[in-house]
Amino acid sequence: MTAGLLTLSVIAQRGGPAPPVQLNTLRMPPAVKLGPHVAALGLIFYTGDMFPAEYKNELLIAQHGSWNRSNPIGYRIGLVHVHEGQFASGQRIFAEGWLQGRQPWGRPVDLLQAPDGSLLVSDDLQGRIYRITYRAG
Repeated sequence: MTAGLLTLSVIAQRGGPAPPVQLNTLRMPPAVKLGPHVAALGLIFYTGDMFPAEYKNELLIAQHGSWNRSNPIGYRIGLVHVHEGQFASGQRIFAEGWLQGRQPWGRPVDLLQAPDGSLLVSDDLQGRIYRITYRAG
């Protein structure tokens, strides 16, 4: 997403038309560029203790994936480093594999941290919920 001006348009209203409403006049650059059509649908800040300490308070993003691109993108869980309240300029891959070649077999939708610190991932293509765990080894 590029910086821009958000406008909320009322498309139907009882009693007649309504003028557009300006949501925000502040123009800000994106905090992190994820790529076109990754469809970042769910995100959490990881606060658990199951994964190594470097994952604590990092931003995890469920990337549902593109459906109409010649080169598919997304279909993974991205990780963005956060330091002193600021986001890193890019992202790393936390979990991937839902895209095999050009064929998706899963589409991550949302994330939930379980009480034990594991990560739950919903997938609306397969109708599944996955549990991601970590064990030092």
